Amino acid sequence: MASLMLLLILLTTAHLQHMPNLSLETQHGILKVKALFVTVDVPVISKREVDERIRSSGAPDGGFVRRASSFIDLTLTWCDLAWLRSITDAPIVVKGIKRSADAILAMRYGCQGLVLSNHGGRAADTAALTILTLLELQKNCPEVFGAMEVLVDGGFRRGSDVVKATCLGASAVCLGRPFLHALGYGQEGIELAVQIIRDEVETAMHLCGMTDLMRDACPDYTNTASIDCLVPHQDAHMPGK
Repeated sequence: MASLMLLLILLTTAHLQHMPNLSLETQHGILKVKALFVTVDVPVISKREVDERIRSSGAPDGGFVRRASSFIDLTLTWCDLAWLRSITDAPIVVKGIKRSADAILAMRYGCQGLVLSNHGGRAADTAALTILTLLELQKNCPEVFGAMEVLVDGGFRRGSDVVKATCLGASAVCLGRPFLHALGYGQEGIELAVQIIRDEVETAMHLCGMTDLMRDACPDYTNTASIDCLVPHQDAHMPGK
């Protein structure tokens, strides 16, 4: 774990492009990295008023999160993804995709996965729901689902939410806040939260007539007519158009 943490620190603080001998497979005995997650959804830290009420010592200009996030690189581009791809065979997952155009670019740049994310809905006001992004990918670039793992997060609370997202093509659904609340009750709370969500997933599956979620789930189990009008159409800004 210490070796992996060291590598993560190098990745976030050093100008790795200027280290021609770097290899993410083996670097002075560091364990081989199994996958790389590159977060692209928050190029700057948004104004979080609750956080700013808890000011860190000597930080009159903002909350702790803003001060602690000085490592964010505003210059990150798709070229950096291409460079990262060139130095490792490890799967690369891009977190923060919000448009079908970017999903297509991630596929073309050799990424193995996406996380459709609006950063919990607290980064940009009125950011679209990630369930709509799933629908956008289904409409504009369904080939992405066969080429990459597509994870999704943001606002998923119930097991039935997990089933809906899986039916719309998600490889996995990430839940954060339910477990954050459960953590207040220690290990017992986390275990209970897992069991509750598991029971809800199984109940929703059975009510839909499914016996194996990953095998049976498909868009036919969902009715999205009331929100289809909110899904952007493919246009001239799509890559290659």
